Amino acid sequence: GVAKDKRGFLQTNQQLQIFKESNAHQDPEPLQNVYAMGDCAQIKDHFLPATAQVGRQALRQIISLIFEKSGRESTGCLSRQSPIRKGFRSCTATV
Repeated sequence: GVAKDKRGFLQTNQQLQIFKESNAHQDPEPLQNVYAMGDCAQIKDHFLPATAQVGRQALRQIISLIFEKSGRESTGCLSRQSPIRKGFRSCTATV
């Protein structure tokens, strides 16, 4: 399973990787190549408002991570024609 907070938000690290479910005595471990952003996720021990600006920053971060893992360079562009932008319809994505 995945870690959630008391409100039901998916718990992520600073790189927006979802944590595996763990007991209270263990430090959570992130799932490799599994990210969450938007209204369904919160960075562990940080509160971020559910605004478009925060969502756009998270999307840029995830896009950069995906490009980095694929060995390609990201331009950071989120044009309307971008296939990545068109593909983001859910709050989680795996690489």
